[in-house]
Amino acid sequence: IHHVFRLTKLIWKNSNHSQKHFFSRVVCFSSIYYIRIERRSIFFGSNIYPCNLIMAFSRRIIHTLGKSCPNSPSKKLRPRTISSSTPPARSTANALAEDLQQEFAEFCFPNSPQKERNMATATQYDLDVFHRFESQVNSYGRSFPVSFEKAEDCFMYSTNGKRYIDFLMGAGSLNYGHNNRFLTKVMKDYIDEKGVLQGLDMYTPAKEEFLKTLNKVILEPRKLDYKTQFTGPTGTNAVEAALKLARKATGRHNIVAFTNGYHGMSQGSLACTGNAKSRKGAGMPLSGVDRIPFCNYLSDVDSLNYFEKFLGDPSSGYDIPAAVLLETVQGEGGLNVASNSWLRRVESICRKHEILLIVDDIQAGIGRTGTFFSFEPSDIKPNIVTLSKSLSASGLPMSVVLFDRDLDRFWSPGEHNGTFRGNNLAFSTATEALKRYWSTPDFQDQVVRKAKYLKNQLESIAAEYGDLFTLKGRGLMVGLSCKKPEVAALIKDQCFHNQLMVETCGPRDEVVKFFPALNAPEKVIGDAMEILRKSIEESL
Repeated sequence: IHHVFRLTKLIWKNSNHSQKHFFSRVVCFSSIYYIRIERRSIFFGSNIYPCNLIMAFSRRIIHTLGKSCPNSPSKKLRPRTISSSTPPARSTANALAEDLQQEFAEFCFPNSPQKERNMATATQYDLDVFHRFESQVNSYGRSFPVSFEKAEDCFMYSTNGKRYIDFLMGAGSLNYGHNNRFLTKVMKDYIDEKGVLQGLDMYTPAKEEFLKTLNKVILEPRKLDYKTQFTGPTGTNAVEAALKLARKATGRHNIVAFTNGYHGMSQGSLACTGNAKSRKGAGMPLSGVDRIPFCNYLSDVDSLNYFEKFLGDPSSGYDIPAAVLLETVQGEGGLNVASNSWLRRVESICRKHEILLIVDDIQAGIGRTGTFFSFEPSDIKPNIVTLSKSLSASGLPMSVVLFDRDLDRFWSPGEHNGTFRGNNLAFSTATEALKRYWSTPDFQDQVVRKAKYLKNQLESIAAEYGDLFTLKGRGLMVGLSCKKPEVAALIKDQCFHNQLMVETCGPRDEVVKFFPALNAPEKVIGDAMEILRKSIEESL
């Protein structure tokens, strides 16, 4: 945009009406882009275009102006034929926008006949209902501006028939893929039998079977003596319940959270979240949380030494907190991995000072990092664990808090409740997933092998570009950190253009992250990596 406006002085003085008309279209386009840009897509009327196409079109216009000014407009983007004695008739912003929209459609679909091109823009990008009626707080729709109608295993299908490899997987809520055939059968059978769907927190066979299976398959083999609390069906509600329980049990109010942590969007969990953009949405001060640096946040400072020194000094002004809340792998924070030794030391500090340790395993748990709980490799035993996302295994909303049995005495009946904590259909699919995938080590071993394969592929790609990319994450929760954040946005958008769905994370959205289904075939992972290679080449 700055380039375009800088060229104004170079062009306008010596341009005829025809060239001025051409340039006015460019300025109109740039103005609309600047004013109406919404994250990574741009709207023209009822149509929406991904940012990678916008940027490619912008580069071509700027390149054209730079080479042709002031007297030789590009043949590809030639100005409209207008008499040099007559100013252009269509000079309003709306008319110019319509004019440019058609030109842009030609750029997007250069090999399509006019009729097919118009149909393509209508079916692929016409999302007018969503733009007119849905709040602009919508996020993922802006990153993936098509309408999806079908999904199966590792793929999503748009309304115009395109198939996309999904490496977002419902932000980690679909670890076993879309419409997993084993799980959909359980859902169909449960509904056919007229099973209870909404049971509040009443007793049902579906809840009973889930509790028995969770304890037999997951908790007992890991020697975890936890009680299970069913909360409202979102991850943030599970975190809220964990924070309330920690405060009630200890009689203290402060929580220690970490830089780049993400724990949800409701008031208490948002206070523990580091991201400034997310915190801004609260509209009020967020208190009750002390922040300390996460593992390796400061390369030359041991943040746990700092933490422990403050706790041990009665004149530090640092109140003993109720709990320490952490993710072992920070998903939204940039795939930062806590080392096993660091986690063990956090646990040791908590035990020494009678601080409860809460692990938020909502995104990193349920096998995403290679083990059912992400903290298993470190051999720590948190006092409280939050689970959600892929716990239901089917994409249905479900959340629980697991906590030491002796903490249960601090809750009174109904003290933390929610209407939709009795999603029995989710209980049934969660039970099936635990039995099918976690009763033996086989599935976990497969996840570890696939994680190694994906890591090798990403390391190979990163090595081709020197220090431009750095591999981050663990298990099947990995990504490429880009030296320049804008490169990550370009790669993400170009991947979607090439029919691979990925997202970005990190404080500056500098990490392109990959969340394949845990049961994704290696061939699908390989195909996704080929698309990634192509997209990187096209983006740089």
